Amino acid sequence: QQQQIPQQQPSEADELSKQIMFIKDCWDPASPNYQFRHYFYNVTDPGQAHLYQCPPGHDPVLWQQAQSDNPDPSTLVPVLANGF
Repeated sequence: QQQQIPQQQPSEADELSKQIMFIKDCWDPASPNYQFRHYFYNVTDPGQAHLYQCPPGHDPVLWQQAQSDNPDPSTLVPVLANGF
């Protein structure tokens, strides 16, 4: 006969604390959950865009997505803006 261990449900206070921390992280520029990031595109000389790489401190996944979304990769480079 297997003994079932009752799973402890998170208390309402624990759940509320997690939600508050998530909201805090959404407003914290140092958090990966920060919501006020957007890539814009700067114009560069034709043929020079390929020289630009992901800057230090940037999320390489977000940089790659910005590169994929680039409307004109031959003359535009992604530039990250943080803030609101």
